[in-house]
Amino acid sequence: MNTPKNRCRIFPLIFLGFFIWGCNNNEIPKKKKVENIKAFSKLYGYVRWFHPSDEAQQIDWDRFACYGVKTVESAPNSEALKDSLLKLFLPIAPSLAIYGGSEKHDFDISKITPPETSGFYPVYWQHSGVKLNKTPANVYKSIRVGRVNKLDYNKTTPLGKSIPVSGLSQKTVKLEAFVKTENRGSGQLFFEGLNRNDYRNLSAALKPVYFKNSRWEQIVVERTVMHDDLNIFWGFNIMDTSRVFIDNIKLSVRNHNNRDSVVYENDFNNLNENELRELLFDKNLLFDVQYINDQSENNGYFSIRYNDKNCQLFEKKPEFGESNCEWIHPDLFIQLPLVLVANDQHTYPVANKESFNSLQNKLNLWQSEIYKDLGSLVVVWNVIQHFFPYFDEVNVDWNKEFTAAVIDLLKEEDFESVLKKLMAKLKDGHIYVNPPSHKYVYSIPVKWKWIDDKLIIVEVYDEKVGLFPGAIVKKIAEKKAENYFSGVESYIPAATKGALKRGSEFLSLLGTPGDSVSLDVIQVDGSKGKVTLNYSLHPYDNYNRSLNKSRHNVLGDSIFYLNLDQITMSEIDSMMPDLIECKGIICDLRGYPNNNHELLNHLLTLNDTVDNWFRIPQILYPDQKNISYDGRGWNVIPREPHIDTPVVLITDSRAISYAESVLALVKHYNLATIVGQPSAGTNGNVNEIILPNGFKTRFTGMKVTNLDGSQHFGVGVLPDVYVEKTIDGVSEGRDEFLEKALEILNKKKLQ
Repeated sequence: MNTPKNRCRIFPLIFLGFFIWGCNNNEIPKKKKVENIKAFSKLYGYVRWFHPSDEAQQIDWDRFACYGVKTVESAPNSEALKDSLLKLFLPIAPSLAIYGGSEKHDFDISKITPPETSGFYPVYWQHSGVKLNKTPANVYKSIRVGRVNKLDYNKTTPLGKSIPVSGLSQKTVKLEAFVKTENRGSGQLFFEGLNRNDYRNLSAALKPVYFKNSRWEQIVVERTVMHDDLNIFWGFNIMDTSRVFIDNIKLSVRNHNNRDSVVYENDFNNLNENELRELLFDKNLLFDVQYINDQSENNGYFSIRYNDKNCQLFEKKPEFGESNCEWIHPDLFIQLPLVLVANDQHTYPVANKESFNSLQNKLNLWQSEIYKDLGSLVVVWNVIQHFFPYFDEVNVDWNKEFTAAVIDLLKEEDFESVLKKLMAKLKDGHIYVNPPSHKYVYSIPVKWKWIDDKLIIVEVYDEKVGLFPGAIVKKIAEKKAENYFSGVESYIPAATKGALKRGSEFLSLLGTPGDSVSLDVIQVDGSKGKVTLNYSLHPYDNYNRSLNKSRHNVLGDSIFYLNLDQITMSEIDSMMPDLIECKGIICDLRGYPNNNHELLNHLLTLNDTVDNWFRIPQILYPDQKNISYDGRGWNVIPREPHIDTPVVLITDSRAISYAESVLALVKHYNLATIVGQPSAGTNGNVNEIILPNGFKTRFTGMKVTNLDGSQHFGVGVLPDVYVEKTIDGVSEGRDEFLEKALEILNKKKLQ
């Protein structure tokens, strides 16, 4: 019977049961979980990117990130965490040492020295930027020197040539070459017209012609040059360790009379090895190149062969015995060698095979979404930690931001929001976050802009909404416009204030299709009221409607207007007789050049010799220690006819990346007066990260400066003459930037 006395005994038991249940389900405080995950993350990055063991190359590192987070998160103390980490990492890094307590230990080099060293050679990582996602053709590369996997480079086209296609639009070009291979080997020939989008994913754009013949054979390939092609590219590649022989290369173009004109030709009968090496696309990866001159037949040709033993990205290297010694946790200190030795069978020391196989089996187990998300954070944090080149320019505590992101995920916040907030801290305008499944968003049918600290309607795409350019928006969804925008800005990676403002002006327009938003506005006539707008316009429609689609025009007295966002180089070439005779040129670069940067060749009078403003990091050590750089440039040369008329170039924060390269050259060589606003302050090739949960993000992988060596990131190219939009200008439909450009040119005409 459940008497009052019995109930008194039951209540303590019930309380004790709930207490035990609570301990089992939340026995580890959140702070301890975060510490455990951070320790795993640091060690993960050190082993994945800097420890050169063979075993580490056989691991699915995405699965390992997710499994590792799950394994360590509930460790109750540092000793248990140490045990968990050793069980995870010793099967792939058998020379790893983890010490508890507060005492550091000297690295014992005997642990990585084999009893008999004959036949062993050093193996270590070199990163030129960092190669991600096994993308074959990329400006960024990572190799284990001494044990390069040639399959990683089977589309790098070590030898080839790129030829500008100006004047070849819609024409048929033909490549002829004689090839053969040795020992039944095989090779590839690439011959493509490439535009700027192809260069972002070169491996997908290249369509090889395979050959495998021990006797000389002629390959003939034809391509039609498209109007948006940037270059014609031809190149050769080796598919195995056999030599490929190449001779008599000729590139010709078919004219309107069906006759072929030779664009490039080389029979290699008189060639020295230095000239031959100029044809090497990838001069850092050391392929064996041999020039053969058969005197008896007066026939010269050359061969190339892959050589993995000599392959390296740059001269600097770590020494045997150097190790990464770091605190990964307040109580845990690690030692991890950066250089191992190897023979043709394995790196030394060799991990326990049973432990390695057991780990591999565990990685195949399904992981719940929270561990996929946490594992994805581990991956992205490490890539940025070791390879993002702008930490000196960005005021961010990356460790602190990782902690905040982990806490947000443990609170079950949406991963997309967490990742966007994390990446926005880097202020890199190239960053985007792309979820695995597309989320549809639409725009309200207007465009707005901050002018004089007021949010102004500048364009209206639906006459029925009751708004006109010049109206002031005071509130959005019952929030003050300033407060609404501050929430939006936390998700926007932008290097400059102008780029941040422009990004928020666009992102704040977006919402779920079918939903609506209320605006408190002051109309152009001064009346106040509310307007409700539906999210009814596809964002690309919004962009396209606001786009200046005018390609070129003649303004006033022989002043030519060129919209570099729209006009092609072939169109500019056709206008060249008029351009060299006109009284002034306005180039509009409030956007992205349409493969028309060769206009600069006609403005230059001296060769562009600056070759170190695109700087690819050369990385040997974790945490960006002792970085050096490989500097590159555009090396633009003058071309006839020379344009000697005054030029004004209009720009603003929409000019990013490639557009900023054009602007930087114009600024450095004083090729035009730049009018408008600072550019976006983000330049350099991007590098994409594909995460375990299917999300993608990217970042700028090289450090780009202005041509004089000054900081570009976060600054941009500054105009010579600043221009601000005004509310009156918007209401009256005037382009005040263009007006200022015309004013400057008209003054120059009077001088």
